[in-house]
Amino acid sequence: MSVADSPALGSASKKRPELALIFAVCGVLFSLLIFLFMLKQERETAIQQYQVDMSQRVSTLEHQLTLSLFSLESLQAFYLVSEQVKAADFSQVVNKVAQKNPALQAMLWLPDSDQEESDRIIVPMNSAALEKSFPEPLINTFIERQKDPKSSTVIVAEWDGTPYVVAANPAYASGQVLALVNVPALVEASGLLAPEDKNNLSISVIEQYQGEQNIVFTREAADVAKDAVFSATVTLDNDSSFIVSVAATEGALSARKSYMPSLFLLTGLLLSFLISSYIKRLSQYLNNLRQEQDVLTQQLQDTAWCDPLTGVANRIHFDETLDIESRRAVREFTPMSLALLELDSFSEYLDLYGPEAGNVTLCKVSDTLNELVSRPGDMVARLDEQQFGFVLPSTNELVVQLAERCCEAVRELGIPNEGAGEDKYLTISMGVATLQPTSHLTSELLFKRASQGLEDAQKAGGDQCKAYAEETTEPPVTFSV
Repeated sequence: MSVADSPALGSASKKRPELALIFAVCGVLFSLLIFLFMLKQERETAIQQYQVDMSQRVSTLEHQLTLSLFSLESLQAFYLVSEQVKAADFSQVVNKVAQKNPALQAMLWLPDSDQEESDRIIVPMNSAALEKSFPEPLINTFIERQKDPKSSTVIVAEWDGTPYVVAANPAYASGQVLALVNVPALVEASGLLAPEDKNNLSISVIEQYQGEQNIVFTREAADVAKDAVFSATVTLDNDSSFIVSVAATEGALSARKSYMPSLFLLTGLLLSFLISSYIKRLSQYLNNLRQEQDVLTQQLQDTAWCDPLTGVANRIHFDETLDIESRRAVREFTPMSLALLELDSFSEYLDLYGPEAGNVTLCKVSDTLNELVSRPGDMVARLDEQQFGFVLPSTNELVVQLAERCCEAVRELGIPNEGAGEDKYLTISMGVATLQPTSHLTSELLFKRASQGLEDAQKAGGDQCKAYAEETTEPPVTFSV
């Protein structure tokens, strides 16, 4: 198995990028959550500021109306002590008393019922349309209202398309003073509808008199926020009042917000990106270290279990495998075979051709043996400088055929060896042993029998195989071909 195919490595390389992705997603979601929370808090703060601002403006509106009534009381007090009301004196006093009220359009001295209409005194102030006469419909409306014993001293009437507030003080024997207040001008003068808010506020002023409601002033705006509505009642006397309702638009609320939520969102997204990128790079670095560790582990394992020259199993791996397979053979009731071989006259070969040529020869021989012993579960191992061994599980005494093919295959390599006998070619000697699955089948006994066979083959001149097979009445189970 290669390092790239390692299951642990594959799972680790998949999990690390997922961790960075999960962190990035969580960071983005957390940033969005905080962003939405901050937007909500900013909106609530903007609505609270708007409520406070509108409360101050409505208070100013109420102050303007109260000031108009106070002006009437001041004038009435002046004329109570006067024997006769003169136009010049009336105009002079009106201008001094009402000069700070820009919404006041005109004032009227209305004589008592036994005086002529010509005795009325009109003082226009902020309206060119009122220079000649006080609007008769407004006077008539006021007089009709006064017939009611419960009448208010403040009425609302419309003239020439403009709503007016007609304020009056109680009637006395010498007459009565009336003030004409322009409602739109009053709204602007009080700051309720500032020039910069004309497109951001929806305003309605409703007169409430004896249970009835009449719209005095209204101005609609688009995209009104339903959660940003301010309402207040301005009371003028016992039975007359105004209901002032102001609603802000979404644009007005947005103008009160700051850039902090957006700045926090961008900062959160940037931090999420940077940290997730760092985690990804760290994961890649750890993955590379893990790959290097797996490669080194594999190399260490190969060094511990494999012969560094030929690549076949070494003596440690051979002894461990031989012991395991011997126990398995007894447990599964199958025969077990072992083959040992040595290169004939290999010492003389090294003296003649040198160590480098010897290494090349060992590699050729091991490759040839690997091709012949190719069954799954079989093992080819290098035991010392010139000795090899085969571990052959589930193999009976017919393993001799395999040994003979090995001797023939090495001979056919045609490797020159001047230090050998008459053939002058490199040959091998082999000893094989087969034991049946009895209590005598142990790795030590099997190795001892194969070593004895190898020694007998070498004493007989080499280039041959000597076999030991344990006698048994059991039929052969399997054999190597």
